[in-house]
Amino acid sequence: MSMRRIKTIQVGEPPRDVTIREPTVAEIRNWLVELEKLKTDPIDFVTHGLFNDASLTDIVLMTDLSLEDLNAMVPSEIKMLIDACQEMNPDFFTVRKRRMLMWEMESHAAYAALLKSEQWMLANPEATSPP
Repeated sequence: MSMRRIKTIQVGEPPRDVTIREPTVAEIRNWLVELEKLKTDPIDFVTHGLFNDASLTDIVLMTDLSLEDLNAMVPSEIKMLIDACQEMNPDFFTVRKRRMLMWEMESHAAYAALLKSEQWMLANPEATSPP
């Protein structure tokens, strides 16, 4: 049996105990599967874009809080949670950063391919599709 790292911090007024834990490898794999769905599903930009370093669903993964709990907090309280989660889970945040960089690279590659195709179509107006 593994020894999961766990830490309790107090957040908010009145102070509330929040447990931060290290996710298992299986939980991180499931998180990645859910993250991939964002490519095709509509994105809740507040959940996934309010903070640069973590999404609200990342925090739910690593704490005993629900998304509803986070919705009731102010951003400064959530930032405290993100800082504590990063301290407890540096490997998770390394994987997260790598995946975000890969998405960015994929997006740039797709845009470059589209641009190249459009340029080819402009240069070859009689053609029906690029080679």
